[in-house]
Amino acid sequence: MTASPAPEVLTIVEIFDGERYVVPLYQRAYAWTEAEIDTLLADVRLSRLTPDTDYYIGSLVVDTGGDADDRIHEVVDGQQRLTTLTILFAVARAALREVGPSAGMSVSDLPVPRLRFEGRPQAEEDLRALLAAGDDGVGLARSRLTDVIEGLSVAGIRSAATRMHAALVRGLGANPKEKGPNPEEQGEVVFETEDLRHLLTRVRLLRTALPPRTDLNHYFEIMNTRGEQLAKHEVLKAQLMAELPREEHSTFARVWDASAVLDRHLQLQFTTRERDRLFGRDWCELQCEDFAGLHTLLTHGTEEGDGGGTGGSRARTLADVLAGDVRAESAAVQTSTDEDDDGTYGSIIDFPNFLLHVLKVMSVNDQDERPRQRWGEDTDPVRLDDKDLLRQFAEARKRAECGGCDAAEFSRRFAFRLLKLRLLFDTYVIRTRATLAGTPDEENWVLEQAYRQGNGRGRTRRLSTRASFARDDADRVRALQAMFQVTDTRRTFKYFLFRILRWLDEQGGDPEEMSDMLESLGAERLSQYDFDAVAHAGTSVPNFLFNVLDYILWSAHLESAIQWSAHRKSAADRILNLLAQEERTALDQGAPKFRFRYRTSVEHFYPVQPSPGHERLPIEQADHFGNLCVMTRTENSRRNNLMPLPKVGQFTAEDQSLKFSLMAALAKASKTLDVEVGGWTRKRMHDHGERMLNVLRTWEKEIERRRTDRS
Repeated sequence: MTASPAPEVLTIVEIFDGERYVVPLYQRAYAWTEAEIDTLLADVRLSRLTPDTDYYIGSLVVDTGGDADDRIHEVVDGQQRLTTLTILFAVARAALREVGPSAGMSVSDLPVPRLRFEGRPQAEEDLRALLAAGDDGVGLARSRLTDVIEGLSVAGIRSAATRMHAALVRGLGANPKEKGPNPEEQGEVVFETEDLRHLLTRVRLLRTALPPRTDLNHYFEIMNTRGEQLAKHEVLKAQLMAELPREEHSTFARVWDASAVLDRHLQLQFTTRERDRLFGRDWCELQCEDFAGLHTLLTHGTEEGDGGGTGGSRARTLADVLAGDVRAESAAVQTSTDEDDDGTYGSIIDFPNFLLHVLKVMSVNDQDERPRQRWGEDTDPVRLDDKDLLRQFAEARKRAECGGCDAAEFSRRFAFRLLKLRLLFDTYVIRTRATLAGTPDEENWVLEQAYRQGNGRGRTRRLSTRASFARDDADRVRALQAMFQVTDTRRTFKYFLFRILRWLDEQGGDPEEMSDMLESLGAERLSQYDFDAVAHAGTSVPNFLFNVLDYILWSAHLESAIQWSAHRKSAADRILNLLAQEERTALDQGAPKFRFRYRTSVEHFYPVQPSPGHERLPIEQADHFGNLCVMTRTENSRRNNLMPLPKVGQFTAEDQSLKFSLMAALAKASKTLDVEVGGWTRKRMHDHGERMLNVLRTWEKEIERRRTDRS
């Protein structure tokens, strides 16, 4: 048997230093999304906080051919990661040419990746174009790199390059975006010169060369039958339970397991008798105030054959927890009946990150003097990132012990808070639900509360759902939460959700107070931006500015239409009076149908690269806030170079952002000989942008005034 070469632990510089790679045709196309790109950049950036420590980002398996002087590595496993690094360095080289040497780093310090795609000429051409942009010896204007990226053919490569370019521009200082101290928690990805340097020298890959004449079909067969590792949150569950007396294990496990099922209402994870005891007559309010009360309610009556699943007389051991015993699985089946409404939901967060939100709420709300927090001023040590889940809980336990709370009491407090916040989350935080046609819709936002329907006679006692608030109240709260969610799409660093859960933990769920709180939270976040610095930066403008603007416009129309209250009506009129007549008309038509969608791509209304025969605008004019809007990634790739009126004609304005609808109305308002540009002149785009910025400023001042009056 031929011996396999020893695996090599290599820095990123060594991975690319003079080495050639080819992605064979049998590999799938490049498929990393924004989520994976953001995670990679954030991981590298976070690892830099631990000095003199190497950070490993996975493995690379290659089938190496050729002689020592002309060898080529065929990528067998790890091509998505390798392609991402290639795009990153190509964009970084061009970005450094944009801004000049940054913090002692120049283009010559970065490697020139040599990666080609077998049988995918468009992908190969895109990589060549990006690398050529970084090799331009006469310097590169910002508009040039934007042109290169917008002209890429492969949507995945274009999306990755756009995301990386925005992060590097922020980090290298060409377009500083936030005044606040923590831009990552504002949904913006940042990658600085020191992050690049750390990536080159302290981040490592394990490169393994397959033995010569390896049967690749057999290799893929055995590699695709790997076992599943124990998740961090399962280890955490065992650690927290280990601190409790054995008789309390089953209560802790019942709470944990029920809370972990995020796609259904919490009450569905308990039997009908447990629902009566835990959630009261209507099954919608927690009937205890601490873990002791919770333990009593869950263990009451189990000796008489209550059918309480894992709440029975035999406590589950840690071995049961880790192995997932059959008793627990069979009991879980008994927790609902055919009568229950067991419709599934899409959650805006996963369970490990929800655990950190609960921990952070405990950390802040259990202090004797609770700090007043504002966006960008969070000093609590709990970070909303499950990457360090176990470490963060270990450190939180140590802080609690220093405050006089032993390990067992910490576990009890956490279990009770977990159940309490999970019930509040189900009731007052948006989720998504399938449409009436039965098709999944990730933007069908709902606020629905579970409750008991029927009086218990016959088969009428069942779990059902109803709206958490009356319609107008629900519309406002749902829109505000959706505004934050479509801005902060990642499961980590979802700071707005922490602020919601913290408020619910203290206040409950009054709808008008909740909408006031969410508007104040939006104004806090808006105050972190210096409009002069960030609003005219083209595709690097933060998505939040567009999303909060859409909410302000939608809300002003709503308040004007339904006469919400005298002071709200007055504030709405002040905002509406800032608009041009064409914009007012477009808003009246578009606002009733508007909903927040995942519009994550910033788009130029008048393109940076216009069609032949049309004027190419100076970059400062094309990048003006008045010429920008947000769209879905798919729509952006289909229409990024269309002129204004063809853009409007290809997709209906009603499906787009409200700002797009207003721009479309202005473009169609004037009769001109140019059937592609319409009335979208330089003056109109500039004046529209200034009006929209005035809308943002006016709303921010109004919310601050309202908050001061309440204080």
